[in-house]
Amino acid sequence: MEEKRPLQSIPDDELLHRLAELMGQSRRAEADIVAHIAEVEERRLFARQAFPSMFAYCMDVLHLSEAEAYLRISAARASRKHPILLTMLADGRLPCWPRTSPARTGKGSWNEPPTGPSVRSRS
Repeated sequence: MEEKRPLQSIPDDELLHRLAELMGQSRRAEADIVAHIAEVEERRLFARQAFPSMFAYCMDVLHLSEAEAYLRISAARASRKHPILLTMLADGRLPCWPRTSPARTGKGSWNEPPTGPSVRSRS
């Protein structure tokens, strides 16, 4: 059976436009997720469902990996102190996740902060 690829029929410029739009939607959704995690943790709603921590809730209920749970909870906690971070996540000024993963590089750990310039240069 041949796999269908409906994106092949989309003109180049439209495909690029759609991709940019999807990335914007993804960033806004990620900022909303982080904000929700912050509020759920603040209210300790995970305990109502018999979870010992927000981390356990994220892994068991939201089906996040350890790394995803750690990063999102860290971002949520930081956003409670600095709400501007949610705006920066949503508009792309702040990347959601490290640009390289330990699995790809064989170095470091998920618990280490990303290194390198925080602001991307645009040509």
